[in-house]
Amino acid sequence: MGASINKPNLNWLKNVDSTILLNLDNPKLLVADLAKSALMSERQFYREINKATELTPNKYIQWIKMKKAQEWINDGTFCSLKKLAQALGYSRTDYFSKIYKKYFGIPPDLNNRMPNN
Repeated sequence: MGASINKPNLNWLKNVDSTILLNLDNPKLLVADLAKSALMSERQFYREINKATELTPNKYIQWIKMKKAQEWINDGTFCSLKKLAQALGYSRTDYFSKIYKKYFGIPPDLNNRMPNN
């Protein structure tokens, strides 16, 4: 996320983040749901997210989920990878692990904590 975020965008983005975090375990969270909660059309929501983060809405949702996964791994919140994946809305642990590795370069490991980036 390399775009500079001005104050109004930062507040708006914090509200979007809150909505995503409240729905982490929902595998059916859609961009349409986020747009509706932000009181805008999907197209406008897409433009605003992209302008603020340089990511698509779906990639932004995924990024938020991966940052939360990293936090939970480091905190020891879950004792099983399956429960961690489910808490983030992923029904398949292998898919969650693949996405996590894509973001952080290593597979999720509940036994080896890594420093927050």
